Amino acid sequence: MRRLQVSPLWMAAALSAVAGMADSAGFILLDGLFIAHVTGNFVLIGAAVARGTAGIVSKILTLPAFFLGVIAARLGDQRLKYQSEAIKLSVLLAAEAVMLLLLVMFGHRLAAGPDEDAIIISALGCTGAFAMGIQNAVGRLHLAQLPASTVMTVNASQFAIDAVDVGLGRIDGDARSKARQRLRDVGIMMSSFACGALAGAIGAMYFRFLILLIPCAILLALTFASAGSPADRP
Repeated sequence: MRRLQVSPLWMAAALSAVAGMADSAGFILLDGLFIAHVTGNFVLIGAAVARGTAGIVSKILTLPAFFLGVIAARLGDQRLKYQSEAIKLSVLLAAEAVMLLLLVMFGHRLAAGPDEDAIIISALGCTGAFAMGIQNAVGRLHLAQLPASTVMTVNASQFAIDAVDVGLGRIDGDARSKARQRLRDVGIMMSSFACGALAGAIGAMYFRFLILLIPCAILLALTFASAGSPADRP
């Protein structure tokens, strides 16, 4: 059977949709936690300290969980140093899928929400943050030539810079061609993240944690496709 092949760009775009869904659904279901990136949680921790509001423990715990996910991915990647890049990538994607699936299973069973026990929310938040730590590591280790799939701030800045350069004709030749390429890539990534975030938010309101089965399915599909999609193919 011929293996489905996915280019690195569309694999990264799919991961952006995963991150968007996980982040928006997690924010709604886990009492305002961001699980796809740590920037938002730093802000939330500062706000909680300043206002003296509850929930600061769960927000703090997601930070080491996220870093542990990155560390685990790096160690796993080094453990597989004699394997192909495709195999390394597929293993990391499978690990992320498993962690998100655990979040779905325990979240659905415990029905966590804003009024649930803080320990439950913290445990679920750490599980999600660990999973997304793996995805952030995947982006740096195997898709570093492409825009980030989890944090759109830098992507938005780059998009604006390239739009000015291309639109006003401030550059030409090879630089202009590269800027157009980045505009396309970043535009795809940002659109995928936005669509994922919208779907995750709406889905969380109706299906709660079960909406995260969609990111799990995407990750599993990418796991099986990655071996047929060399990470260095344009």
